[in-house]
Amino acid sequence: MQHILEKIKKSKWNQPLFPGKKIDKLLNWIFWMVLLAAIVVIILIIIFGIYSKIYNASQVIIQKERIVKIGNLKIPVEIADSSQEWQRGLSGRKFLDWNRGMLFVFPSPGYYGFWMPNMHFPIDIIWIDSKKRIVDISENILPESYPQKFYPKLPSQYVLEVNAGFVRSNKIGVGDLVLFENIELER
Repeated sequence: MQHILEKIKKSKWNQPLFPGKKIDKLLNWIFWMVLLAAIVVIILIIIFGIYSKIYNASQVIIQKERIVKIGNLKIPVEIADSSQEWQRGLSGRKFLDWNRGMLFVFPSPGYYGFWMPNMHFPIDIIWIDSKKRIVDISENILPESYPQKFYPKLPSQYVLEVNAGFVRSNKIGVGDLVLFENIELER
């Protein structure tokens, strides 16, 4: 051990930083310790950053897809549950994948009107009541129908927008029961 200490004392790492100037060995030691601590902190920040990215990525993978189920049909959906999201809806989008939809979740049943400003493709609108039964359907609503508004015949609390033709091709009808999977609803 004594031999190692002697080598350290004679090594270039134990020499003053500024040769020719008298720098106290204590200050030299403090400088190297601060530098070492800074390097350790930088390494820890890098490790934490990498871990954080991996952890966040794993959380995204773990999150389950939100599904609206009508009979045996499972429709992955985006949720619109705020006034800003209700207003924007699918407006401005160029398309919606055929098997997907957007579910509008309202705080209570009502006669919520829908229109087609800034829409680029036709849609089917499915109105669903608080008991999760389809109460009305409007098919093939065209972007050119704006500024006309479309309303359900009965109060609804949920509204599902899908591509035009989706209702007919999947034989969805008024009275069908709807189930939500991985969708949290405020009570």
